[in-house]
Amino acid sequence: MLEIPEKVRPMVSDYKMNLLQLRASETCDFQDPEVDAVFDISRSIYGDLEGSDHRK
Repeated sequence: MLEIPEKVRPMVSDYKMNLLQLRASETCDFQDPEVDAVFDISRSIYGDLEGSDHRK
């Protein structure tokens, strides 16, 4: 779990995200453009890790 400083905790949401959903989210049509942006950025980050063993 990510440790978040107490003074910024109210500004951070604790959304759970399943990586399987993330990979399949390209076909989703999100109503909120900010949610769409989060998924785009997350796919970009995790897409860079595909093919490498990032668990080492």
